[in-house]
Amino acid sequence: MLGDCRHTSPQPYQSLLGVLEAWSDDLRTGENAPPHLTLVLEKTPEYARLISDFTETGNWGPLLDYLLPEFSLETLEFYAGLRRIRQELAGWPESKSSSLWIIGEEPESTRQPVKRTEQETLRFVIDKRDSLTAAGILNHLRKYPNRKLLIFYGNLHLASGRVAKFWEGSPGTAPDEHFGFWLPHYLRRDLEKDEVLTIDQIGMPLGRETRGVNSADKLVTWDEVPLEHPWKQDPEQARDMAILRYSTNASPHPLKYVACRPVIEAMINELHRVEPLLGHSQFADWDDNWQCAGTFF
Repeated sequence: MLGDCRHTSPQPYQSLLGVLEAWSDDLRTGENAPPHLTLVLEKTPEYARLISDFTETGNWGPLLDYLLPEFSLETLEFYAGLRRIRQELAGWPESKSSSLWIIGEEPESTRQPVKRTEQETLRFVIDKRDSLTAAGILNHLRKYPNRKLLIFYGNLHLASGRVAKFWEGSPGTAPDEHFGFWLPHYLRRDLEKDEVLTIDQIGMPLGRETRGVNSADKLVTWDEVPLEHPWKQDPEQARDMAILRYSTNASPHPLKYVACRPVIEAMINELHRVEPLLGHSQFADWDDNWQCAGTFF
């Protein structure tokens, strides 16, 4: 498991592509690397299937129809990078047979809002979300036992023990009720502990003392992570290893702010998607107004 230290940002995306490129290089040069790899993204099966289809065909259409308006330029660059790697693998001779599959096992999508109370949402995340994801991942392993998995998930999901998933005092929760388990706990119910390797990515502060020859990214054991890191104080938060990143984590570029017709249409469709959950209509006049305004885009 590799931690995504900041969703949709270029640094974690590029670090994952770097891992996949190193794996591809090892395969090409005959190093001892697993020839068949499944990349598990923090996506639903439907979303992951669209990503996988794009990386095979190069057709952006269905993926963009699904994503608009909530995605970033860096997300597109990441998917293009995955396509480049899969194309390289597909061009190898049959004697170097290898494969990269892309799947997702998230049980719910923000693209399909669910009407429930805040308390019900908290309980779903605390008690069910990662256990359902783990069940899907384990089913994939049982179905394809010859494949290795690279799981790329938000770094909160890498905690090994029982930790706070929400702040104390979250609505409707007693002091102990916001604690639960993340993915490693559920995966290790069926797998050996050393079969699930967790590697977090930690951004290190950029300062005078971190520049120069000692400022290269480092892969370290969890014991070597600096003591000032907040998760070091709680053994339940332990990971197996971490990559210390001495680089600036630039902000993503959301494309929802681009004033073009496809983005605006997608935003209006998004509003209509959530309207049934609001109990009243805020957008009754939008369609007629859009017919006029749309001629300018």
